[in-house]
Amino acid sequence: FAAGMSGGIAYVLDEKGDFEQRCNLAQVELEPIAEEDDALEALAERPEAAPRRYRILERSADLRAEQRRRLEAADLSKTIKVEWLERPPEAAWQGVVLANEVLDALPAERFHWDGERLLQVGVEWAADGPAWSTRPAPSSLDAALRRTLGHLLESLPAGYTSEFRPRLEAWLAAVTGGLERGAALFVDYIAAHFCLDDLE
Repeated sequence: FAAGMSGGIAYVLDEKGDFEQRCNLAQVELEPIAEEDDALEALAERPEAAPRRYRILERSADLRAEQRRRLEAADLSKTIKVEWLERPPEAAWQGVVLANEVLDALPAERFHWDGERLLQVGVEWAADGPAWSTRPAPSSLDAALRRTLGHLLESLPAGYTSEFRPRLEAWLAAVTGGLERGAALFVDYIAAHFCLDDLE
């Protein structure tokens, strides 16, 4: 189900290391996410390139424990000062925000452009089971989409469907509000058909 919802890819946290034995390999292939381990190995090999202080904000106790384990396994505890946060820093600071697979966790509204109107997409129960359905977008959603898309709205082809995260702007303000100087990088893995490249 997870693979089908994400374009054929599902990410699994294998805390006990036995997922491969419990998974039906006749239907899926398992691959490690190499980029994160590569980054940790690079920092271990070049301690001078490691940040002086590394703040980690992770609400999940299980994921926090996993991150601690990986940092200790990479022997980075001596070269990087790690500070575990409960909320974004309120005081002014300088540095880099790196967030991986966070935006997907925000609530989303699915919308459809029919060439003239913005429609809200939902799910209804049809004769043969769940099915997509559309209705005119509520005024709040319509206004937010028009404000966000601006002139790009008229460039969308009729039949265009995508997702919109109403709380994204407020969330970004909370996460980067104290950032005086630096950069914010957000990494999310999405299916190619959701990209807006054709609008450039």
